[in-house]
Amino acid sequence: MNLKHFSASVLLLFWLLSVACQSSPASGLPFPKNVGESALANLRPLTNSGRALGAVWSPDGQSLAYTVLAFAPKLVSYHNANAQPKTEVWLTPASGEGARMLDIGVALFYSKDGKELYYQLYGPAAEAGAGAQTPSVYAINPSTMKTRHFLGTQGFANVTSLADGRLALSEVGTSAPLRIFNPATGERTAWMTEHPSNTPQDARYSPDGKLLAYTDLLEAYLSQANGSAPILLSTGAGGSAKFWWSPNSQYLAYTTGSSVTDKLLLADRQGKTKATLFPLLSNDGYISSVEWSPDSRWMLVSAESFTQFDYPTRIYLFDREGNHQLLLESYLSASPAWSPDGRSLAFSLWIGPQSDEPAFDIWLADLTDAKTAASLPSLSLPAPKPTPTLVSLPAELTPEQVIARFWDAINQQEYHAAWSMLSKAGRILQRYPEFKAFYECMQTVSVSTSPLQQDADTMIFSLSIDYQRDPACNADWQQPNDIYAILIRDASLSPGATPWQIECFSDQPSCIK
Repeated sequence: MNLKHFSASVLLLFWLLSVACQSSPASGLPFPKNVGESALANLRPLTNSGRALGAVWSPDGQSLAYTVLAFAPKLVSYHNANAQPKTEVWLTPASGEGARMLDIGVALFYSKDGKELYYQLYGPAAEAGAGAQTPSVYAINPSTMKTRHFLGTQGFANVTSLADGRLALSEVGTSAPLRIFNPATGERTAWMTEHPSNTPQDARYSPDGKLLAYTDLLEAYLSQANGSAPILLSTGAGGSAKFWWSPNSQYLAYTTGSSVTDKLLLADRQGKTKATLFPLLSNDGYISSVEWSPDSRWMLVSAESFTQFDYPTRIYLFDREGNHQLLLESYLSASPAWSPDGRSLAFSLWIGPQSDEPAFDIWLADLTDAKTAASLPSLSLPAPKPTPTLVSLPAELTPEQVIARFWDAINQQEYHAAWSMLSKAGRILQRYPEFKAFYECMQTVSVSTSPLQQDADTMIFSLSIDYQRDPACNADWQQPNDIYAILIRDASLSPGATPWQIECFSDQPSCIK
């Protein structure tokens, strides 16, 4: 090869390398230079089960693990605080082809070497009392399908992975200890035998394991890992602060925490405030999650509505100076996740939150610049599932008759008709799949009703329920025999329909909000 051809080859190779460095390996799209010009493109579904939540990327970016809700007849109800819905851990290539189930549980994160996937599984705990359930952590090798149970929880509420592969355990209870667990050796070390907080489950270690962010009463602190040399982060506003460390342990995003409308701030590892990412949000807004990019350069910030159930999540892209761009506004069921190269995002989209049976699926999108995104087909979000028509009851029905119709519908296994008798708030609090699964456990129901209290718009009844429990239901399922029914008058309902709707059934003469 002569020098001219060699120089041309070198230039061609240099150009190819420069393009590769600026483009996403998966999509070939250029990467945005700053958050101001960022946009999403190539929004595409990864799953189609309608039950997929919480994507977790493998360290090599070639596959994703996720959790699948196993809705099935006789599903245990969420009414019981000790009961957990059955879930499955699935694995799929990033292409979405060849998905397979790994085990029962909830996907957490991968080991640092990528050889194992950690997942959480609830099971009976004899020491916690009959019927109680506590989570344990398992590991599975997706290649060999070999599993191991290496961590019983003993009351911990949160598990996070440190940079060296150890796990930080935050436990529940005033002044509960914070522990570090080594999956390789099984060693569990209490770094703080007594944590100076009544919410140790909210404390977060930096990924390098050297610093700790936590709250104490109404203040937020940054300290050494053992709690020494604390630095005040916020004054009089840290009671419910949340913390999110950057992967390189150099930055800490945190909410001031006095209420759902507080600020999102960014501090360095010395506790010095670097930027106010979000000033005060709207009256009902709050920050639900902050997900750092793998290179600690950018953050995905999720903002939610605290009071409006049907308000979509807003996903913003922030840099460390506080510059930001709205990337997506949609209904999400879990926090978004960065791919290991930081060029693609996984979202758990919640399709049709107002429908009887909303669907949850994992979708992928690529991060690029706005100019490139504008030249591609526009983002096509999935269409919400339609809301089936609610059953309307005759206008002349009294509140007592509405209650009787409800339990008669349960007896006849007409669950949608019964669910239609709930108020809008009642249907939001218990979606149809959960409602149906709960009431399927009741057979041969008879109810006696006694009025307790009445005014123009509210009526309260005392109910005595006699029923048989379906033996196919989970042992944790329970329905008290004596409860209260709270009905409200809704004059906005269509003409010809009874204005009385069931706000809730409760063990107290009021609805618990």
